[in-house]
Amino acid sequence: MREVEVKVRIKDSKALEDKLAEFGIELPEPVLQDDAIYFDGDRDFNEYQKCNFVRIRRSVSGAKLTLKRSIENELDSLEHETTVENGNEAESIIKELGLKFGVKVIKYRREFKLGDISGCLDSVEGLGDFLELEMLMTNDKPLNEARDQLRNKLRELGFNEKDEITQGYDTMAYDLIHNA
Repeated sequence: MREVEVKVRIKDSKALEDKLAEFGIELPEPVLQDDAIYFDGDRDFNEYQKCNFVRIRRSVSGAKLTLKRSIENELDSLEHETTVENGNEAESIIKELGLKFGVKVIKYRREFKLGDISGCLDSVEGLGDFLELEMLMTNDKPLNEARDQLRNKLRELGFNEKDEITQGYDTMAYDLIHNA
């Protein structure tokens, strides 16, 4: 599947929660997600967006293994994901394949749906609070149509295109650690 998303930093979480309530969204309790990102060890981390990278995500519901590859930018990617029985063993396999640890991202996530758009309110350790809206697409839906739909929903929630952040949490966390 192809994942297309838009992301904005949240300045007032309560105001956004109130706006979502106007759409009939009742947010669940936050779920802790602990992500470990791995990439091709022959590349520099800042180049990894141009190749496949793998994420192990651990949460109370178990572990997931995800392969991603950016298509046009970090928030437009090919994505394959599956549940794994043992996150530690999956991580050992990744290391044995020669992939290199890049960064850890720890966040508390609250997920919701707005029609065919998936949304997340994320509180990311060291980075702050964010709203993500995303769609999983098949090849028959034009990319611009999906982005327009996501941006229209952002506007309905009180944001505009200039509020958008084009980096993933992994890149932001890596930059915070290595460029401080």
